[in-house]
Amino acid sequence: MDALEKTGWVQAKAARLLGMTVRQINYRIMKFGIEVKKI
Repeated sequence: MDALEKTGWVQAKAARLLGMTVRQINYRIMKFGIEVKKI
C-alpha cells in the first residue's frame, strides 16, 4: 500500500518499484480487498 501511495496509486509504477508485474499488483489488491483510490 505504501508503494501505491508513493506512486499516486499508479499500479504500473508501484509494480516497477516493487519488482512485480501489474498483474501481481492487481491480484494482491483484490486478495487483500484494498480500495483503489482514484485521483
